[in-house]
Amino acid sequence: MPIKERYRQNPQKYIEESTRYCQENKEKVKESKHNSYLKNKEERIKKAKIYYQENKEKINRRNNQRYIKNKEKYKLTQKRYFQNNKEKIYERARLYRRRIKLEIFNHYSGDPPKCDCCKEEQFEFLTIDHIDGSGREHRRQFGGRGGDALYQWLRRNNYPKGFRVLCYNCNCCIGHLGYCPHSREKQ
Repeated sequence: MPIKERYRQNPQKYIEESTRYCQENKEKVKESKHNSYLKNKEERIKKAKIYYQENKEKINRRNNQRYIKNKEKYKLTQKRYFQNNKEKIYERARLYRRRIKLEIFNHYSGDPPKCDCCKEEQFEFLTIDHIDGSGREHRRQFGGRGGDALYQWLRRNNYPKGFRVLCYNCNCCIGHLGYCPHSREKQ
């Protein structure tokens, strides 16, 4: 007898039988679900994206309401996840920051990035320079921070003009002395 027909005849009995079968055959059911998921993965992802686009506001509203109702539970879950996955989280953040920095440097100096003055290519030595010397004032906009905050700002503002890549030595010399010894050597 087909499953739908069995369910229509006696829904309660069908549910009890299904539950008992699933409990007795956990591994088999788990494997079957996994195989079904893998078989239809691409289609499910496509449908989920379409559904999300069509119902974005409704989904976000529902998620916000759920969060507000269970704020403490969510915070506890997040805290527990962070404690159990600190290294993974820090590594992911570090790689993300490095990727953004590389993207910024590639935009302002080419690929591979290098110092505009001395042509240093060691990535760890490179930094962004304000060509007009307004770095201090610009950093104040970020609460005195540079680095990641500046890179995010450059990206959000579509890589404005007035910046270049320098190595830290050249950047410091230009900041403190007003010139770089490399540029004097060239003359």
